[in-house]
Amino acid sequence: MRKTKSKAIIALTIIAAMILSLAVSRVSANDSYKIRFSVSANATENHTIQVVDDGQHLVIDGQYVDAKKANAATPEEANVSFSVADVGNGVYEMTIPNGEEVVLNFYGNNKFDLFANGQPVQSDQTTFSTGTNIAIQDYVAPQQGDQPGDQPQVGGPDNITIDAKFTDTHMIASINGITFMDDAQEFMDSFEGTLDAAGTTDPNETNTFKFINVFGDAPVLEFTINGVTYKEGDENITIGTDGEFTTITVPGAASYTIRGTGDPNAELPRTIIWTNPNYVPRDAADEEWIQEFKLENGYGYVAAVYDEEGNLVDPDTYKSENWTTNENGAGVGSNGFGWINVKPGSKVVFEFYPEYGYQLTDIRINGNKLGLSNLMNSFEFIMPDTNIHFDAEFTKTSDVLKDGSNSIEGGAIELPDGTIDSGTAQLRVNDVDIPADKIKGFENAAGDYSVKTYLDIDLFQVFYKGKDDDEDVWENKLDELEKEATISLKLADGLTADDIVIVHNVHDGDEYEVIKIESYDEATNTITFKTKSFSNYAIATKGDGKKSKSPKAGDRFIIYGIAGAVAVIVLIAVVVKKNKKED
Repeated sequence: MRKTKSKAIIALTIIAAMILSLAVSRVSANDSYKIRFSVSANATENHTIQVVDDGQHLVIDGQYVDAKKANAATPEEANVSFSVADVGNGVYEMTIPNGEEVVLNFYGNNKFDLFANGQPVQSDQTTFSTGTNIAIQDYVAPQQGDQPGDQPQVGGPDNITIDAKFTDTHMIASINGITFMDDAQEFMDSFEGTLDAAGTTDPNETNTFKFINVFGDAPVLEFTINGVTYKEGDENITIGTDGEFTTITVPGAASYTIRGTGDPNAELPRTIIWTNPNYVPRDAADEEWIQEFKLENGYGYVAAVYDEEGNLVDPDTYKSENWTTNENGAGVGSNGFGWINVKPGSKVVFEFYPEYGYQLTDIRINGNKLGLSNLMNSFEFIMPDTNIHFDAEFTKTSDVLKDGSNSIEGGAIELPDGTIDSGTAQLRVNDVDIPADKIKGFENAAGDYSVKTYLDIDLFQVFYKGKDDDEDVWENKLDELEKEATISLKLADGLTADDIVIVHNVHDGDEYEVIKIESYDEATNTITFKTKSFSNYAIATKGDGKKSKSPKAGDRFIIYGIAGAVAVIVLIAVVVKKNKKED
């Protein structure tokens, strides 16, 4: 009986171990997996694969191929932190963490097709959850329609001629994934030409068109293709099956005549586009494209949008994907790229922040200056019925000392690194009347030194109001710094001495401190000292406050000459006296 129990226990242990092993294997397999890309041996075209953006993107024939979460409810939820790497021998690996089920996002334009295990990969539809090898092939006949499970098109590809014209709108359009109208170089409302290997001419088979109006232009509600009208609600047209594209499946033909008119009743939003200094262009073409709306040495953020009735608009109605915000809650697109969609007539409020050492000296939209809002660094304008970009000038500007004291004739301030991260600093020095009780406090703190003048010394972080004027500024008062700033004050005539101390009434309270002078430049009559607190100060000297009687270089020459002459006279007198004795 005991042996039977032992055998049963051993058997159960083995079974449990096997189950545990399978479970561990299951967990490990789901930790991550790799999708491998390589050019098919059957490809006759030259296909290029690159890894860009610090291993975060894969580019095939100049097109980005990204992984997105499958079945995500929103574009924001679709983001996956995948990585890509060149592993050699023409193989590139995309690593998907945490066993996420993903789809591939890419935009085909007759350069390549992707095949997984011999089956065509449909952008945003073919799902992956385990390691897969993908072959990059030359263009082949695309899949029919846009729905998962459709069979690949049979026949073709053949050359197809297209004559497309659109009225009161601009269009992005493709046939079987081959783009023939886009907005990369200019907005297009027409196209005439022949596309090589674009699809099938067999009327028993089909080709698929995709259309979307250029953002900010009216949508087309009704298309005419080879005399047949296609509109929403028809069986042969679908709206929004691939992003916002209108997808129309038509019988094969050697040529297509396409016509459409923009909806005259459409309420169209307009775009505002800009890039901040932290935006990294994807390639040389992207760098060239952003030049017209690139901000340098300063950042732009959307603070708020109000409709024509003055109601605050929900940011979800105008913000772009991957919306991020600054510390004040104002938003901008991800990685420094800003793009918002606003209806004409809306009031848009923007915040602009210069980098440290710069000021916003000019800000215009389509040549028109922006008005000031009631908030710091805030500007507003009414959205015109056109797409716009900013023309903002951030000018290099130094920290300054502005003196309003009869005892000071200028000076400078040098801040420790990291004191402020935006705008510039102004140190303001003014004469100040001190109450009797405070005077006594200053004199007691000065001790053997005599107070000669009282100064109010304040430090401000300032921002220009979109014009080159350092008097009319927004300001933040800085009462206390973490590290000491270096201050230089050029003393006015009548206040000169070698022996000076600074007495500081800390935060104008009951505490006083004596600050020693770091240096005194007699030639410019300038004192230098360090402090990290700003309030009322006193300059105290010993004696009458005049320069010490130390001789200058010319005075020393005269003194030395007189001394030498006296020595010579004494020597002559000694010699004469000695001669007289000898006589």
